[in-house]
Amino acid sequence: METAVPTRACSKCHKVYELNNDNFFRHSQRKDGFHSWCKPCCKAGNQRSLEKKYSTFEGRITTFLRTCKNSSKKRGHEFNLTRQDFIDMWEAQKGLCAYSGIKLNLAPNTTTSVSVERIDNTIGYTPENTVLVAKAINSMKSNLTGEEFYDFCKSVVLWLSNENLERQVDFKKI
Repeated sequence: METAVPTRACSKCHKVYELNNDNFFRHSQRKDGFHSWCKPCCKAGNQRSLEKKYSTFEGRITTFLRTCKNSSKKRGHEFNLTRQDFIDMWEAQKGLCAYSGIKLNLAPNTTTSVSVERIDNTIGYTPENTVLVAKAINSMKSNLTGEEFYDFCKSVVLWLSNENLERQVDFKKI
């Protein structure tokens, strides 16, 4: 005698699937242990949520607050930023990188994605010590002081350019 394989209709797309890990994500708060939406619908829903979240600067603030707070805690630094502080920074900077003037991108993980920078890396995230910068600029500055960062950038421009500060070489000076 064959045992019937349990099935479920996805509550989003209404397609019927076998009730297993291949078709549904686990969900501890459901009686049968599986999410009510099938995996494709869950993934599409998550993608829509991310797109909505990253469509406005205000949508990014929750992530900034969480990551800055966690970073401060790990370093033993002060953290006292608010949602309004981030909104004020964004408006004061007109959506531009504080160090380069590049237009900041709201999408995650691009070189021009908006990221949070501590001006002085020895202290925490405070309104006076925090600016918004492009992700690539933040990575380049890393733990350098503002002066060190400027001097390195200036050296790169002068080394790789001609007297009119136009790029002269294809990143191979020597």
